[in-house]
Amino acid sequence: MKENVENQIPKKENEKFIPVTEEVLKDIEKELETWSKMAKKSQRLLFTLGTLSIGCSLFITAFAGSDFLKNDTLIIRILAFSTTLFLTIITSFNLSQKANNCRNAWRHLNKAIYSYKCKRIDGDALIKAYEEGENILGSIEFNFNAKR
Repeated sequence: MKENVENQIPKKENEKFIPVTEEVLKDIEKELETWSKMAKKSQRLLFTLGTLSIGCSLFITAFAGSDFLKNDTLIIRILAFSTTLFLTIITSFNLSQKANNCRNAWRHLNKAIYSYKCKRIDGDALIKAYEEGENILGSIEFNFNAKR
């Protein structure tokens, strides 16, 4: 699916370097920044939900049935619900794969922008790399399959 953008380098001396307009380049660079933010936010969300679910699980394991929470099962129930909710969100939306896709799309387009600025690829190849990055990002899918 992902092709090497550098294969788009003009092979002959008489082939023209096809530039993109400054406006198009700025739009692509703006998208690159957006993809970077998406990658950071999705990685942060994944880390936060994962850490909270681990913390809640450990709390339940350590204190369920102890004298500390002897008569207060509501806290245990809330923490158990929270753990299940966090893990369900992570798995149902495949957040780890989505975070990886965001970072991989950013890497692909970032490389293409540098290659374009060094005139190793032309504008057509840069736009193709942008399209490939969009395909790498994919869409948000809800995967609630108990047999997975």
